[in-house]
Parts: sequence; C-alpha cells; structure tokens
Amino acid sequence: MQIVFYILFITFFFLMGILQFLGLSITIASYAISCVVCLAIFFSFLVQRKLIINGYFLMNLTLLIWIIISGIVNQTDFFLVINYTSFVIIPMALYLLVRNIIDKDIKPLYTIVNSLVIIQLPILLLQYLFPSYIQYSHKLMIPIDRLFGTFPLAGDHALSFFLIMNIIFLFVSNNKFSVFNYIIILFSVISILLMNSTISYLLLLFVLLYFLSKKLNNLIFIPFIVSFLFLLLYFVSSFDILTLLCKGSVAGIVGNASLFESGTAGRFQSLYYLFSKELLIFGNGPGSYFNPFSGGFQVNANFSQFIWFYYDLGIIGVIILFLLIFTYLKLFEISNYIKLILAILLLSYSLFSNILDSIVFCMTFNIFAFLIQKHQKT
Repeated sequence: MQIVFYILFITFFFLMGILQFLGLSITIASYAISCVVCLAIFFSFLVQRKLIINGYFLMNLTLLIWIIISGIVNQTDFFLVINYTSFVIIPMALYLLVRNIIDKDIKPLYTIVNSLVIIQLPILLLQYLFPSYIQYSHKLMIPIDRLFGTFPLAGDHALSFFLIMNIIFLFVSNNKFSVFNYIIILFSVISILLMNSTISYLLLLFVLLYFLSKKLNNLIFIPFIVSFLFLLLYFVSSFDILTLLCKGSVAGIVGNASLFESGTAGRFQSLYYLFSKELLIFGNGPGSYFNPFSGGFQVNANFSQFIWFYYDLGIIGVIILFLLIFTYLKLFEISNYIKLILAILLLSYSLFSNILDSIVFCMTFNIFAFLIQKHQKT
C-alpha cells in the first residue's frame, strides 16, 4: 500500500503536469491509477478481512444511488452514469489508501511534501516569466491557466489548496517555528500570490489571520470578519451588480440567460441564472454539464463541483455534497476550529473546482487531515 501511495503521489504531484504537456490524458491516467488503488485496497481487505463502514462511507453510497436515480429519471446514457461514479470511487479509494498508510513511518512523506513546496516557486517563476512556453503544449492551454507548478495543467486551485493545507499543518504541529518552517511558509505565500486564483488569495488571508489572531489573545473572530468582507467585495466585483439590482426582473433574468446559453456566464452568474429558474430536483442527469464523450462542456466552461452537482443531480445532489464534507470532517479527532477552517476551504474550492474526482485534491485533504489528527492525538 505504501508503494502504491508514493507512486501515486510522485506521479500526480511531481510529474503529471509534464506528462499532460506532452499529451497524456489526465482522465485516462486518473481512471488507470484509481483501478490500481482499488485493487490494492481489495487485496488489503482480503488479508485484513475488515470492512470500514462509517457515516462518510454511507454518504458516498447515498451519492452513488442518487447518481443512478438521476440517470434513470433523465434517461441518461449508461456510460455517462458509469463515468459519473468517479465522484464516489476516487474519494473513497484515496481515503482508504491514505488511512492504511498514515500510521506507518511517515518521515519520508514530510520530506517529499517539503521538497514539493520548495520546487513550486522556481517552476512558477519560469511559467510566469516565459508565458510563451504554452505554445509547445500538446494540450490546449490559455495564458491565464499557465501557472500550475508541477501539478496537473491549469491546476492553480489544486496547488493553492495544497500549499494552504501545508501552512495549516505547520501552524498546528509547531509551537515554535524553525527558520526552515518560515522559509516553507514564505515560499508557499509567494507561490500562491503568483497564481491567478483570487479565491486562494482570500483563503490564504483567512488562514494567516486565523493563526495570527490565535497568537494575539485568541481573537478568533478577526479572520472570519475580515475574510467575509473581502469575500463580499470579491462577489460584488465578480458578479454584475446590475443583475443583483434587477433580481426577479425580466431584464435581469434575460441578461443572465443570454450569458448562460452563450456559454460566457461566470460562476456567480451561472448560479444566479440556475437558481432563478424552477428548482431542479433530479437535475438534468449525470454528465449534462460536462460530457467527456461528446465535446466536453455542454453549458458554460466552468469547473465547479457545486454547479455541476446542481445542474446534473439537482438540489439533492448539492445537499449530498454538503453532507459529504460534513461526514468526512466528522471522521477526524481534530479541534472544531480546525474542522471549521477545513470546511470553509472545501466548500470554497467546491465552487471553483471539481474536488471529488481530482486525485490531487482528494489526496491533499486526506493527507493533511490525517496528519493534523495524528499530531493532535499525540
């Protein structure tokens, strides 16, 4: 299991960006690796004969059943339903994989994580200073997505999430910081600031303010207030304020409809348009927003777990997403304040990325959640 874990970690965190640049399909790679992980877990089960059933497992089972129900109601193609089960299989497989290796000797993991953080900055600087390199990519890339370090292409959110989670772990696991810890945090902050992820800037600010306020008389409310104000400002700047003022009017709805149907609506505009219409119960069926078998995006080119689940699986899908995050965090014996921070991170990134079928996202939150628990229990 350890061998599988480290091969998976090195492949997706260090090499996947290069391999994709040379033409490898991350979808095929993810499915292949997922099959290997599932086989390793299956053989582990045959040896240990121990089946793990908890709230998180049951909620994933609920999601699987709802995907099938939505597919039947909407008469969705069988292969689209099968493809959509990746939102269940990948998170569960990686949770079980990390759970099985985290109690072993994890000193090599610390070394690899720190090495990964350090090499991101020089690579990001090269990607930032020489943007024309994307012309040589075998995969279609746009300039705004050129900063992803060694992570998968256009993986700025995934990389930012990894760096922020590592910062949280450093604060939680160290009462006194060494010079090396400060260097790691400095490299992480600069790397995040280089990337084009406004939500990551806000979440980085939120985390740094939280731990700073913990040092200053435990004023834990400071980061929540400041981050809320910045998030509100970001929301207003990202979403046409005239649309908000025209909410419920014909002009507001028609304006968003034209943007949505033309495929140019942003995430907030897409949310407003979708929720201004009749409430979706079963959704439009798995793969309705993004169909990998017939040209990709069928609606707007937005990666968003929240939007995809609502459009494909309806309001029940969104409720299940929230319950998945809740039951996942409930598994860990860590402080409620840290759980709240992790919930904010997962919910925020679920609006801007697909977190459930991304191996780097799933491995990141499993690795650091288990490491934080390991530290707080000792």
